[in-house]
Amino acid sequence: MSLNMRQEPRDKIDCPAWISVGDSLPLLKCKLIDISDSGAKLVVENVDELPNKFALLLSRHGHPRYTCRLVWWDHNAVGVQFSSGHDQSTLPRAKQ
Repeated sequence: MSLNMRQEPRDKIDCPAWISVGDSLPLLKCKLIDISDSGAKLVVENVDELPNKFALLLSRHGHPRYTCRLVWWDHNAVGVQFSSGHDQSTLPRAKQ
């Protein structure tokens, strides 16, 4: 039995994304596994490199960009919560 504490369902995505931890630091490559209006699951190479808050970029050019808060982590997977105020219409959705 699985305990699911999510308030919203997530769409499976499985696409590349990037993490910005600061203006002068290089982008960290990650994989966007699933997403909802309030958060996402990412796979990263090194969880120890992530601060508690960072920007998730859905393209290398930086748009769309979402401010995230690290909620949980396990090995190389992390769960993030989006800060309020992002445009939900730009979130990627699974192909129907």
